[in-house]
Amino acid sequence: MKIIIPMSGKGKRYNDAAFHGPKPLIEIDGKPMIQHVVNLFSPQDEFIFICNEHHLQTTNMQEIITKLVPKYKIISVTDEQIAGGPIHTCSHAFNLIEDDEEVIVNYCDFVVQWNYEDFLAKVRSIPCAGAIPSFKGFHPASLGDTYYAYLKADKENYITELREKEPFSENRMNDYASTGTYYFKNGSLLKKYAKQVMDLGMNVKGEAYVTLPYILMIQAGLNILNYEVEKFICLGTPRDYEIYKFWSEFFFRQSGQVVGFNNVNIKTTNIFPIAGDKREFKSLSFDAPNFLIPIMNQPLITSTVRSYPKGIRNIFICLENHKKQYQLDTLLKGIFYNSELVTLNAKTEGNALTILNVEDIVDSDAPVCLSGCSYILEYDERRLSHLMENEDIDVILLCFTHHECVLRNPHNHSYIKLKNGVVEKVSEKMVISEQPYRDYAFTGTVIYKKAADLFTSIKKNIQETPEGTEKQDSRTYSFLTAINKLIEEGKKVIVFEVDKFISLLNITDYQEFVYWQEYFNDVPHHPYYKEVHQDNKAS
Repeated sequence: MKIIIPMSGKGKRYNDAAFHGPKPLIEIDGKPMIQHVVNLFSPQDEFIFICNEHHLQTTNMQEIITKLVPKYKIISVTDEQIAGGPIHTCSHAFNLIEDDEEVIVNYCDFVVQWNYEDFLAKVRSIPCAGAIPSFKGFHPASLGDTYYAYLKADKENYITELREKEPFSENRMNDYASTGTYYFKNGSLLKKYAKQVMDLGMNVKGEAYVTLPYILMIQAGLNILNYEVEKFICLGTPRDYEIYKFWSEFFFRQSGQVVGFNNVNIKTTNIFPIAGDKREFKSLSFDAPNFLIPIMNQPLITSTVRSYPKGIRNIFICLENHKKQYQLDTLLKGIFYNSELVTLNAKTEGNALTILNVEDIVDSDAPVCLSGCSYILEYDERRLSHLMENEDIDVILLCFTHHECVLRNPHNHSYIKLKNGVVEKVSEKMVISEQPYRDYAFTGTVIYKKAADLFTSIKKNIQETPEGTEKQDSRTYSFLTAINKLIEEGKKVIVFEVDKFISLLNITDYQEFVYWQEYFNDVPHHPYYKEVHQDNKAS
């Protein structure tokens, strides 16, 4: 098999984002991106790398390529020679392609989980002139702002229609999307239809993509197979890279190969209000409160709560019927042997009213840490502990910035406005700037140096809410909005930025978590294995 890899682009988006050097050389899990791409195929294949002349002259690109595979050729091209898009770039390799040999054109900025041998067996056993590996359904690559080539297929899985950068369905996850791998039964087909594309001036926004020859081939009555892959990981933009890096680092820490020295007890009373009954995961056949959905071989609440600051008391506020039905007493004592349960007969109108139910059992002068149960945190516990020792600080809001979840849905989060390093205002579920991605967003965990500040701010916020305010539209019963009352009193409120915030609030969050977990479990180069959680108690 001849594998053509056009990798001569300037990588403008990466360079604009302060990544230096060619995109194919950017390190992914300690290896250059191009090495991950090459590993999708057989070392017995013959590779043709089409490289930018400037990159070959100014970087160690050639040296890296020589170590990747035994059989390869490098073609040097200028910016002028690649103008017009990938088909024009690939045309510079046509003299190295025999008319009767199979060819794959593969873009250089993605990886997939697939069975290459099965793919070859399939295309060689059926009457097809070409094939396009694709992905469909839930893939995090379809959550962002990167669009792909989309295709329709008939009952025999032959492609009937192709469209670049524009899905056929309103929900693009319902469409097959091209991975960026393009198979041609022989070199003559690639050369013939690529030439037609160039002669006709076919392009999409000035780019002649490798999908375009297939449009002509389908019109000519040739069969093009749609071959679905298991997982697709896009690395085309800095945003894609940051998402990959985020999850790779998280699961690396979950692999058991990282020794933790920060298990610091900050001597707080921890309060966990779990007296809601949201059931967002019914479509996944899980009809129970959100905090019980299984993740990492244990209920969600176990994974989340263990990632929060460690305290000397741990109080869970739950519903009485949940306690009985789901044996919460046993479950929660499995998390903290000294867990205390406070039960309510019914849901309250908001988290603030739920929290007030434990006022009488908490020392008003003791520090308290209030947390939700739908997210996992990573942070430096020692740094947080040192911050707790600062007597000038009254409240610490654990926050995050530059997170993918804010780019996808900024109005799902609450934001913190700072002035001279101190919190000036808490804005609940409302953005505070045109770039919320750069603002501090609240995780759900807050530390009060004195419990009295928590309870008095809640009651004051409720008392001072104007009459006639719609309950469902106000922040009357929210502890977070109530923090503004403390700020008005002159209390010093600061932010503490966590290293990682993993939201598990809804189905998309959950599916994304499981997707990446399965991916890193399966790829040979990553140390994470799901078996590391086998000793955890399942729900």
